[in-house]
Amino acid sequence: WKLFRMPPSEIRSIRPHVRLRLEFREVARKVANRIIGPVYNSLHIRFPDVDGTNKRLGWLSPNEDFVRRMIVDGYFTKTDLVYVATKQVARNHVFFSIFREKGFRLVFSDEILDAPEVRQFLSRYPVVMSETILGLIEQLICSRAELFLGTGYSTFSMYIRFHREQRLQILDSSLISGSFADIELNDNITEVAKEFQTAIASTASYQNPELRKELSVLTKMTPCDKPMQVC
Repeated sequence: WKLFRMPPSEIRSIRPHVRLRLEFREVARKVANRIIGPVYNSLHIRFPDVDGTNKRLGWLSPNEDFVRRMIVDGYFTKTDLVYVATKQVARNHVFFSIFREKGFRLVFSDEILDAPEVRQFLSRYPVVMSETILGLIEQLICSRAELFLGTGYSTFSMYIRFHREQRLQILDSSLISGSFADIELNDNITEVAKEFQTAIASTASYQNPELRKELSVLTKMTPCDKPMQVC
């Protein structure tokens, strides 16, 4: 957004209307539901870059602080399944030992990279873009979680919090065949929710679970206005 050189007030008014393309949201939904699970929480852990650019105070809290927020403060209790968005090489980092010791089951990007949906999707783009495209998918996966806890003032975490507040940003409207084009142009969550309710009432029962799940993703209230807030 900085590249557009617009006043913050204009950015705030425009940003809710800018979404990732529908195919990003579709693959994120499929991966979240099939690979990770119907109910999961999510973390974004940003480790320091090589040049140390995220060593600003408060960017990455000690792992004990994350666990305290997840357990002692009573947030991550609905499920022990947690998707972790972080550097691919960090899966076995000692930082995550305490999470496993406390009983959390951690899922990392290398596990979703094995999904046919992800491999096929990434093949559409140049190899040099793979990490960026995967990061966008991970943002949506974290945004769909029951609860999310991010890293301080990380831009990546900021966008996840924004998506979680603006639920239309993560909606996969392709589930409603034939009418999703109209839904994509509709910024009224209440009206879009009614479209899903109508589809659920008129669709074969075996298709209803996916529609119901997407309706719950759309209507979940998740205020996320603070950088280190569990939301």
